[in-house]
Amino acid sequence: MTKTDTRPPVEVMVEFINDHLGEHGVEPICKVLLIDRSTYYDHLAKRAGCQIGPRAPPA
Repeated sequence: MTKTDTRPPVEVMVEFINDHLGEHGVEPICKVLLIDRSTYYDHLAKRAGCQIGPRAPPA
């Protein structure tokens, strides 16, 4: 992290959300952390190996 960048890495924020989502839900935690819900869900999809973006044409 640089001197001006005080935010934790996205991976750390995603883990925090995962650890607390049962108590508070994703949206309220994202609002406090100032992370878009789409960033959270995109990160989860990437972890699961899902491709994000246009689908490839059928073979």
